[in-house]
Amino acid sequence: MTSPDGITWTGYLATEANAWIDVTWAPELGLFCAISQSGTNRVMTSPTGAAWTAYLAAEANSWSAIVWSTELGLFCAVAADGTNRVMTSPNGATWTSTVAAEANSWSSIVWSPELNIFVSTSITGTNRVMISSGNQLVASTASFTGATSGAITMKAAAAVSYTHLRAHETDSY
Repeated sequence: MTSPDGITWTGYLATEANAWIDVTWAPELGLFCAISQSGTNRVMTSPTGAAWTAYLAAEANSWSAIVWSTELGLFCAVAADGTNRVMTSPNGATWTSTVAAEANSWSSIVWSPELNIFVSTSITGTNRVMISSGNQLVASTASFTGATSGAITMKAAAAVSYTHLRAHETDSY
């Protein structure tokens, strides 16, 4: 559904009756990209938010969050299950899967242009924060309770808080 003001909404048919969970906007592509937790085609894109095109995800995982990095020209999504719980795409149509830092239930992802990293958080596991190296979320993990990873943890936490705040300044619930 779309809204010009966050008050009045218009509903549209999705390409498939999946459990669509998250959507992001890529201004450089002029494209929305949504991900799903179920179904055959777990990715769909739209230039307007009204008409959607379905695509296969890199893997049939329960995809839970997606973000666009303007600086990298890349969508990045994380999943709660599966062998490869991270996937990336330059266009929303073709996807490449990557092994996550840990086999956690990854539930959110943000891009911090100031730190030049993706940060993902999880609802399970020992290390519930994953930060990227380059454009892949595989380099390292940080625990909010681990004293030895305090510097990385604070950097990751700041990136999550700052970017999450910026991303939701215009959200309407």
